[in-house]
Amino acid sequence: MTSENFQLNTAAVDGRTIFGREAALRALPRWSRRLSVATAIRVVPAIAVLAIVLLWAILPSLFTAVDPNLAVPAQKLEAPSAAHLFGTDYLGRDLLSRVIHGTRESLTGAVIAVAVGLVLGSFIGLVAGSARGITDSLLMRLVDVLLSIPAFLLAVTVVVVLGFSTTNAAIAVGLSSVATFARLIRSEVLRVSASQYVEAAVSGGVGYWSILGRHILPNSLNSALALVALQLGMAILWIASLSFLGFGAQPPNPEWGLLVSEGRDFLGSGFWMTLFPGLAIVLVVISFNTIGHVIREKSAQ
Repeated sequence: MTSENFQLNTAAVDGRTIFGREAALRALPRWSRRLSVATAIRVVPAIAVLAIVLLWAILPSLFTAVDPNLAVPAQKLEAPSAAHLFGTDYLGRDLLSRVIHGTRESLTGAVIAVAVGLVLGSFIGLVAGSARGITDSLLMRLVDVLLSIPAFLLAVTVVVVLGFSTTNAAIAVGLSSVATFARLIRSEVLRVSASQYVEAAVSGGVGYWSILGRHILPNSLNSALALVALQLGMAILWIASLSFLGFGAQPPNPEWGLLVSEGRDFLGSGFWMTLFPGLAIVLVVISFNTIGHVIREKSAQ
């Protein structure tokens, strides 16, 4: 992406001014106009899954009126039926309601994790790429140390120090992804800094901070979109894994990883307790990964 300004109603292409709808189409990123049928087949189901899950998180009452923590011992371990589409758990709680209400905690944790990784990683990458010299070397050695530690082990260590909760698990997962974002942003800062429009701005006497804020940082973050989508899927998986091990959400919170953990002792008599929360995790992770890969493929064209 260059620093030329496009407007909705006009666009300059090959020295010509184009008006109206054609201008709006020309102003869009090139990859957004190259969505083939095969790509649409991949993206549309992923977007549909994420849209439904997002509605679950924002408006769970639209999909179920049952209290997710309401226990009815007389209905425990009932198989999926018209009354309980996902069945009930070992306390007689409606599993569909628990999966739907657990969506908010899982998605919120993933967003917090990616936000922590993106903000801290972008800051480190931006400072390293723009400062160069000894500062760059020191920060990159720090990043190398972080990359040498298995990310999930680092997340477990951090959450043990902070305490067991979904928020702390999200922060731990976010800290484990800082190095990945830092390396990407640093490489993008170096690439953008060498571009012609940045050199023209420097030659024109534009201040350093203005160039950094108006040109280098925005164009460096564009390449992080694919990584953000991929990391959202990874964050959901890792937060669910921490909850499964007892390091994340605590009972009776209906978080997806915790729901899978609660069902592992009932695989013979109530396999649905593990099946449906596990399917929710798998579908959301695959959807985020699909969108991330498509963004990366189209951006590279």
